[in-house]
Amino acid sequence: MSHIISRTLIILKPLYSSILVLLLSTVLTGTETQAQSLTRQERIDLAEEALVQSDYFTALNQSEEILKRWPRDESGLILKAAALLFSDTPDPVGAKRAIKRLPRSIRNTTRVRSLELWQDHRYGGSFLPFVRASLQMRRAKQILQDDPQNPLANLVAGVIRVNDLRDVDGFVRFPISQSSGDDLDGRTVLMEPEIDAETGEIKLVDRRRGLGERVVISNDEPEKKATAESIAFLNKAVISGPLRSVALRYLSEAVIRSSQYATGEIMTRSYIEDFPDRPEGYLSLGLIRYRQRKLKEASDLFERGVELSSPEIRTMMSDPRSIVSTSISDEYEPDSVKSTNDFWIRQDPLWLSGENENLTEHRARMVYADLVWGRPKIGRHGWATEPGQVIVRYGWPVSQVQYQDDTSEYHVMHYGYQYWLFHDMVKADRAVFFSPSAASLQGSRSPGPVNDFVLLAKELFRDDPRKTQRDRTRFVDVEAMTTVFQNRNSRAVVVPVCLPSSRFSERDNLVVFGRPDGEAIPRNPTIYSVLEGDSCPNVLVQNEIDDEARQFSLESENFSAVAVHRFDVDSSTSEREFSVSDLLLAGLIEEMDEAPESLDSRSIYRRNHLIFPKARNVFAKGELIYMYMEAYGLEVSTDAQLTLQAVLVKGEEAQVSAPLLGRIFGRREEASVSVEFQDAVIANSHERFFILETEDVESGTYTLALKVTETKTGRQKLVSRQIVIE
Repeated sequence: MSHIISRTLIILKPLYSSILVLLLSTVLTGTETQAQSLTRQERIDLAEEALVQSDYFTALNQSEEILKRWPRDESGLILKAAALLFSDTPDPVGAKRAIKRLPRSIRNTTRVRSLELWQDHRYGGSFLPFVRASLQMRRAKQILQDDPQNPLANLVAGVIRVNDLRDVDGFVRFPISQSSGDDLDGRTVLMEPEIDAETGEIKLVDRRRGLGERVVISNDEPEKKATAESIAFLNKAVISGPLRSVALRYLSEAVIRSSQYATGEIMTRSYIEDFPDRPEGYLSLGLIRYRQRKLKEASDLFERGVELSSPEIRTMMSDPRSIVSTSISDEYEPDSVKSTNDFWIRQDPLWLSGENENLTEHRARMVYADLVWGRPKIGRHGWATEPGQVIVRYGWPVSQVQYQDDTSEYHVMHYGYQYWLFHDMVKADRAVFFSPSAASLQGSRSPGPVNDFVLLAKELFRDDPRKTQRDRTRFVDVEAMTTVFQNRNSRAVVVPVCLPSSRFSERDNLVVFGRPDGEAIPRNPTIYSVLEGDSCPNVLVQNEIDDEARQFSLESENFSAVAVHRFDVDSSTSEREFSVSDLLLAGLIEEMDEAPESLDSRSIYRRNHLIFPKARNVFAKGELIYMYMEAYGLEVSTDAQLTLQAVLVKGEEAQVSAPLLGRIFGRREEASVSVEFQDAVIANSHERFFILETEDVESGTYTLALKVTETKTGRQKLVSRQIVIE
C-alpha cells in the first residue's frame, strides 16, 4: 500500500489547507502501518480537498481505500462517484453503479441528486435535446430550492441558459406573412446584409426583383434574461465546488457575449487567486482586459495563460498558419519555436513598446473564437470552426445577426467592408460557410449571382491574410532608402530617413533596432536625434554590421504620431564573389581627395566621395539624378576593365522585367536616358558615381537600372531602383 500512498502524495497540489498538509506530513514520515492507520474521517477530508483541487486521482484512491474497509460506506461511494464523473478520463457507468449502492434516503440528498443531474447532463443521450434541457433545468431548480448554493445544480442551470443565450444572441425573425411556406426557404439566404449608417446594426436587403429592405422583428428581452440568469447561476458555480474551470468557461462566454466585463473580472480574479497554476483564468481575464483596452495587462495575462497551457494549446495560440495566406502556410512549422517567435517579432508593429500588440490581438481573437464557437462537450475548439477562422483572421464583427427558416439557421458576421454568411443545417449547432445549391443559383425565384462563401473563403484566405483592428491613425508614412556597402571586415548600412516635419521635430529621436535573423529584439538599439529644420532627410542612419542576415526596424514615437520603417539585409556573399552594392541616390555627390574636417550631418564620406543621400525617390523634372555604387570581388590584371551602363526606363520596377532591361541595355536608344563608362580595374573593389539629366524626361514612374560587366570574365550584375519624375 505504501507505493500507492506515495504516488498519491506526489500529485497533491501545494494549495491544500493546513489541516491537509498536516495529514500529508504524517503519511510522508510514517510507515505503511501508519499510512493504514489514517482514520476514515481523515481519508474523507483528504478526498474532499482533492476534489476541490481537481486532483481526482487522489480522491478516487482515498474513496477506494475507504470502501476496502467499509464496502457500503456512504461517503466513500459518493466520493468515488464524484471522482469518476469529474475525472479527465471519466467513467459515468462506474459512477452510476456507485450511486446505485447508496440507500434511497441518501440518494435523495441534494449532493447525490446533483451528481446524477451532472451525469445525465454531461453523459446522457442526445435525443430530443430541447426536451432534455427543459427537464434538466427543472431538476436543477428543484435542487436549488433545497440548496441554493449547490455548485453542480448551478453549473447545469448556467450551462443550459448559456445555450439559450447562444440561440437568442442577435436573433431576428420575420413577420408571419413573410415567413410562411416555401417563400422563406427561397429568400432568407439570398438577402444581402448591410450596416445601417444610423444604428450601426445589420439590415437585410432583398434586391431580387427590385425588392427593398426586409422587415425583421428583434426582441432584446430574451437575450437580457438569458444573460442575467446564466451569469447568476455560474457565479455560484465558480465560487466553490468541483468543475470550477468548466463554470468559468461558460461564465466567460456569457460575459463576453453581453459585454459585462466588470462582473467577469471580479469572478475571474477570484478564480486565479484560488488556482494560480491553471491557464483558463489567465486567458479569460486576458480577454476581458483586452476588451477593456488594458493591452499591457492583457498581454501579460495571455503570456502566463499560454505558458501554463498544454503543448497543443501553446502551439495553436501562436501558430502562424491560422492567419497567413493559405498559399504560403506550408512554409511554417508550428512546432518550431524559433521560426514561430521570428514570425511574431516581424508581426510586432512597434518594437519600442515592449509589447507585441499584434500577438496580443491574435490571442484575444483565439480565446474569443473558442468561447463563442467552441463546444467543450464534444471536444470542438472554436478557432477550428469556420466562423472561428474568420474571427481569428478578421477580428470582432462590426455587427452580427442570426435568423432561421423551417430547417436551418443562418449566422451573419459583418465587418463593414465585407460580410460572411454561415449555414447551420438542420440546426445542429455546426455552422459552416454557406454554399448555395444549384437550385438557389438557377431557380426561377432566385435569378442573379449568389455569394458562395466556401469559394470566397478559399479566395480571401489565400490572398487576404490577417487584418488588424488596432487603431493605426497615429501611424504615418516614412520615406527612406536603404543602401548596403561592403567594408574590409564588415558592412555599412546607410539609410537616409525623412520623418514628416509636421509631426516630428528636433525634440524627437529615431530608434534603430538591428535584429540578427531568428533572434530576439535587441535591448540596446542605436538612437539618433531628429535634425532641426524642414530639410529631408532629417535623420541619416549609419550602422556597421557583420555578414549575418538582419532585420532592421527604424522607429519614432511621440504623443501625436508613430513612424516605423522595416527592411531586411541578407547575409553577405564571400569577399571573393563578384557583387555590386545597392544604388545610392543622392542630391549631390562630390569627389574629394580627403575627408572634410567637419561633415554635414546629412552627408556621408565614402571612398573619396562626399555624398548627400536622398530619402525620397522623387525628382523634379530637370533635376539631376546623382547615384553612387560599388563593385566587389573583381579580378585584377593589367587589362581588366569594367563596363558600367545606366538606363532610365518607363515603368514601375516590379513591372520592368529582366529580359526587357537586357534588350534595352543592348539598344540603349530605347531608354529615356542612358549613360555608359569604361573603367580600368586596379583593385578588387571599385566605386563610381553617375549623373543623369532629366530635362527631356516626361513625368511618371521609372526604373533606374545599372548593369556592371567585368569585361575580361563576362560576369554581370544588375541593380535597380524605382524613381518618380514630377
